[in-house]
Amino acid sequence: MLYDYQGNVTELKDIPKKAKQEEHSDDERDEESYDPRSSREAILFCIELSAQMFQPIDELNDRFQIVEILETVKDLMFQLVMVRPDTGIGCYINGCNRDKGLYELLPLADINMGSMKIINDLLTLFANGTDPFVYFGYKPEQQVSLYDLFLYLQGKCLTKVEGQRPYDTRRVFFITDTDSPKEKSNIEETQRLRRIVGDMAQNYIHFSPFFIGSKEKPFDSSYYADILLLNSDPNSSINNFWQRYTTSISARDIKSRVLQRKEIKRSVFRCPLIFDEQHKFIMGIKCYNIISIEKPGSRYKLAYEDKNVRYEAHSKRKYYDPTTAKEISADELLKVYNVGDLNMEIEENDMLDFSEESSKYKTFLKLIGFRASELCVKYYNNIDKTVLMSPDDNAFEGSTKSLNSLYRTMTAKDRCAVVWGKVKINSNPAIYLMKPTNEPGLIGGFYLWRVPFLDEIRKFPTLATYENVDESDDYQKLLKITTNIIDRLSLKNGYNPEEYRNPALNRHFKMLQDYILQVEYPETQGGSVKEEYMDDTLDKIAKVHQNIAASAAATDPRLKVLHRYVTLWNIYYQKIARETLSASEKSRIAAAKRIKPQLNL
Repeated sequence: MLYDYQGNVTELKDIPKKAKQEEHSDDERDEESYDPRSSREAILFCIELSAQMFQPIDELNDRFQIVEILETVKDLMFQLVMVRPDTGIGCYINGCNRDKGLYELLPLADINMGSMKIINDLLTLFANGTDPFVYFGYKPEQQVSLYDLFLYLQGKCLTKVEGQRPYDTRRVFFITDTDSPKEKSNIEETQRLRRIVGDMAQNYIHFSPFFIGSKEKPFDSSYYADILLLNSDPNSSINNFWQRYTTSISARDIKSRVLQRKEIKRSVFRCPLIFDEQHKFIMGIKCYNIISIEKPGSRYKLAYEDKNVRYEAHSKRKYYDPTTAKEISADELLKVYNVGDLNMEIEENDMLDFSEESSKYKTFLKLIGFRASELCVKYYNNIDKTVLMSPDDNAFEGSTKSLNSLYRTMTAKDRCAVVWGKVKINSNPAIYLMKPTNEPGLIGGFYLWRVPFLDEIRKFPTLATYENVDESDDYQKLLKITTNIIDRLSLKNGYNPEEYRNPALNRHFKMLQDYILQVEYPETQGGSVKEEYMDDTLDKIAKVHQNIAASAAATDPRLKVLHRYVTLWNIYYQKIARETLSASEKSRIAAAKRIKPQLNL
């Protein structure tokens, strides 16, 4: 049993007494196991050719599926080079009349200029009239079997590349529109495929399938879901938290689905969540960014030119004694506190280490208690980005089951957990709130955000309160007017941040990309900004204003309907605001009007 701030007892049912801890001593435990920057991922595109991939598709504006897939590979590389340049990318094509049926278009390696130029030149070749069918020489009889294909991909994933750190996880983006491979009717071959897929999973090689279908010919994914072991292991932390897609997608959705999956495992930090350290009741957690704003890096390589030859330059920092001007090595530097005009020397052993005083882990979160959600979740108590928390069974066995049980109990009781600690080695201690996500697709997921201290909270003005506003007739009319406006502006899908580009980041890398790939653009007229450098959100807002303005200026009564609805909406909104203000707010407004302005000299 655990107690909340009000002293009430909260029962946590079905939670094990303790989770198994990794068998490491304090000295042996490496902080890198909780460092997300140490995680390196490799993505292998495995494209299985078919006759349909070389047919023009209406929803792709009469382009080929294979061209759309290759453009997706290019866009993914151009995005990852901004945010995760150490990601490995490889591309392999099955059924090609090159390299005996299995063509290595891009060898598995960290994103580099050579790979980006290969894929860009190939797409330029297709855009200039080269037939992809002729280039790849598609022949169904040239396709290698699925067993040989998976064995080949496993070998590529496990091969060490000289000069590169090995990858921690590998994902195979398996793209196909053939739901009846020749192995489907062979029981022995099916069992062999299951075994090699299981062996690949043991080596942290996982499949992310993309089954391409259509309304006329939907993709039957039952066989691939069986051999790829998709969502079949109930003890897998991946399957318990992230349910992988097995349904078919249209050719139009390939790019958006691939770009969505690239960020799934991008953790912000990992640390233990401690309930009772003495009895080893500890869970492992990983936290992910929900929305992140990327910025171009500020560190650049220094270079200088000598006789038209560019050389790399290196910087070096030196320290000098202020009295003797003698050079001092880094080992001779002292840590001091400046108090007035005195420099007080502090020994390394005397430095206060917060984590050692509170826990043997240098990064951790400790449970304080539980509190009702309505008492914790306030609009003003979040001063940092909210992250999504999930279990980490690699750190502590049983974390998934424990966190799932905690999730169920907290959801049923409508409680938030209050925790404190430090999530990074160099961060300051803070208090955090954990709230269940209440999302149907997530099992055991929590939102985690930092709660500000008192001196971090600014004075917020009193908000206007609208009591029982939803029961008035005017409010119901306002809802109907709003629905009509939204129908005419096509805004029902809402705002999805992933669909909008970061203009500053894209402008920075677009210039680098054009320079490296030697892309030429015609000069813009009147110095207008290129479309690639514009902020998509501003463009969307501008289009809304343009539609309303066009409706106001229209002569056709049918086209003026939108403008009339907007005018009517403003009338009802102002009427409701006047009639439903609280008495205290009305008195405050009246008092403000009675105060005469004064000239401050």
